[in-house]
Amino acid sequence: MPTYITDAQQSSLDDTWQGDEIPSEKDTHATLIMFHNVNGLAAKGATGMDTFAHEQVLLQVDVQGFSEHCLDTTKFRITNTIHERLQRYYPGQHSLQLQSSDEGAVNVYKPGGTGILAIGNIVGRQEPNGKGGDSLGRWSYMHFRRKEAPPLTVITAYQVCSRPTNILGNTAYHQQVRALSMQGRHTIPPRQAFIQDLCQFIKGLQEKGHEIILGGDFNETLDANNSGILKLITNTNLTDPFLYRFPHHPDFGTHVMGRKRIDLVFVTPALI
Repeated sequence: MPTYITDAQQSSLDDTWQGDEIPSEKDTHATLIMFHNVNGLAAKGATGMDTFAHEQVLLQVDVQGFSEHCLDTTKFRITNTIHERLQRYYPGQHSLQLQSSDEGAVNVYKPGGTGILAIGNIVGRQEPNGKGGDSLGRWSYMHFRRKEAPPLTVITAYQVCSRPTNILGNTAYHQQVRALSMQGRHTIPPRQAFIQDLCQFIKGLQEKGHEIILGGDFNETLDANNSGILKLITNTNLTDPFLYRFPHHPDFGTHVMGRKRIDLVFVTPALI
């Protein structure tokens, strides 16, 4: 049966925690992974990576994925400042992968980008050279070893909106149009290329026996017309663990201007 809710109930859904309550003390055998649409980071300070790292430790989160960090990671001074500060607070206990497009920005700010930060004992499970990302900044990943189990790859992703606010500019959408054009893919829209390329990347990992956890800001719902995300998870056999756990849960918004889940997490069935 369909569930009908009022506007007031909807607002409450959008503004409050949804799903299982997280215990205040994490099980020692559990790994906690968080995907976070930060919509802009700084190299340091109140909105800096070090602040988010401190919060990650307080929340007992092992791995944190970032969408839209909006940093130009082609600039050495940006990445060096971040790594120096993390090394100061968490020497030998952290691993960071930040990804943005290869296109340099005039200033520090460059729309888009993804990242993934591991802190604590989980770092010891990272495979040698077990991190990287997409050259367009669309996703970042880490590979982790598991005892008597296949390796696990955690991917944090960001899919641009279906169209940019302005015809010209330096949004992540525009960056990807230019990058795809340089690859000779002049006619393929950024979102279509994202689905094709991420699907190919995940299938390549699955052929090597990896289990997958994919999370991020997809700017699209599974029930949208011609949903690219639905095609992605169908072609890679990924499952939405929230729908699996709460199949009759009312819709709620994961962003200010909407009432749908566009920030999502998917996993391979074995991880359910």
